[in-house]
Amino acid sequence: YLIQHHTPGFLFSKITGLYGTLIRRLPSKMNTVVTGNEEDLGKAAVDPSTTFLSPAEWSKLLLAKVIAQTIADNDNPMASTDKIENSLMGSVLLLDDVAVLLSEVEEAKAIRELRQTGAATVISSNKWATGRFADRIAVVKDGAIVEVGSHNELIARGPQQSLYAAKWHAMTMG
Repeated sequence: YLIQHHTPGFLFSKITGLYGTLIRRLPSKMNTVVTGNEEDLGKAAVDPSTTFLSPAEWSKLLLAKVIAQTIADNDNPMASTDKIENSLMGSVLLLDDVAVLLSEVEEAKAIRELRQTGAATVISSNKWATGRFADRIAVVKDGAIVEVGSHNELIARGPQQSLYAAKWHAMTMG
């Protein structure tokens, strides 16, 4: 995966925080080719300038790649390819546990930036804290949706009436 300036990948490497952190460490900065593992390098020796990515960095890089491809494939004339705002106008993103390896600060930044893109975004997450960023939360238990509402609506129901509120209370009070 090659990230170059003035491409959707560059735009979303900035959103995911890769531009200010990982990109600076890469041997060829934005022109570095990143592979999944050492076997992908073939017979080429891994030299001392090789940078290995943490799981969180891989998560951010893959998110940047998916979003960059979505921008490239978006044929909506209202979508922007050079700024975050409205860059995914008309798109729908289905993201499965995209923030599982991110810190709370990184997660908050990524979700805040995703909201600016204009895309309808559905995030599946096992992290209860991710719900606080959502417009609507659907709580699933044993394969069925057991409650729906905003973070504030579900919290207001209280731990006795809401599974979400009970989990939230246990995380923040217990």
